[in-house]
Amino acid sequence: MKNDSIYQINGWMPEQRLELLERSFLRNQRMVKLGAYPIKYNPYTHQLIVYTRFDIIIHFYNSQTEINVDNGFFTNLTSKVLLNYNSDQVPSLPPTPAPVSGSVQWVTINDPSEAQNIVADYLIITDPQFFTPHSTSLQQLASHRAVFNGFDVAIVDVQNILAKDFEYESYSLRHEQKIRDFIKKVYDGGHAVHTYDHKVAFVLLVGDAVSNDPSYGGVPASTDPHPTGAPVPGSVNNSFFYCENDYYYSCITQGITGIWDYIGDLFIGRISADNELVPWWWDLSGRWSINPSI
Repeated sequence: MKNDSIYQINGWMPEQRLELLERSFLRNQRMVKLGAYPIKYNPYTHQLIVYTRFDIIIHFYNSQTEINVDNGFFTNLTSKVLLNYNSDQVPSLPPTPAPVSGSVQWVTINDPSEAQNIVADYLIITDPQFFTPHSTSLQQLASHRAVFNGFDVAIVDVQNILAKDFEYESYSLRHEQKIRDFIKKVYDGGHAVHTYDHKVAFVLLVGDAVSNDPSYGGVPASTDPHPTGAPVPGSVNNSFFYCENDYYYSCITQGITGIWDYIGDLFIGRISADNELVPWWWDLSGRWSINPSI
């Protein structure tokens, strides 16, 4: 519906050329999203201003931390995402096969605080049927990451996580929020030896994505609209568009306001499996195989 009152305003819209939209983190690196408006319109005179070039100069005053920080495996990605990120040393991925193998641990926690002691570059959260008894196929996958990539791999039963007092903000969303809190505690623990910044970089969910009671099997996908949902335009009750997703679990840092930001801080993946894992590998000879050649 046309708003005629807008066309009685004799002024440029929007008023600002630049706007600070949000402050967030990409792993260790603090970042600010800057919005630029290349077009201004005067609805009264029907005039248009178009900016074809922006020159932006950023000054830092009394900075309490380093401007550019080491982001581990994400340093190269960070340099491509942030316009003014400069890193003298961008770490390369370890050679494969790794000269020294990592470890594989099947971990059971008795208290949420123990999550900060888990040694993991690569974290696997699995449907309990693949944890008890230990799945041979899952052990083979974890061993491949340990031997081929040199990663320390930790495997945890999702029901073990959900049974403990991990933090959650909403009872109806407690499953995904508990899992996110667990991942964040492992991340903050800083016991990843091979990711260059000592924080877990890879999380793999093993099991079907479920949104109802996970006690019947599977690993919950997130239905929490914050921070991975999108506001409904013009909504008067703060409604959000959202769908079940796993990306949510990668958003484990918070902006300076304490609100979870939607910038992923680690690599997240899922192997959807109902009752059996069959390990197929794309091996070094360029073909699919049951047994990986390393």
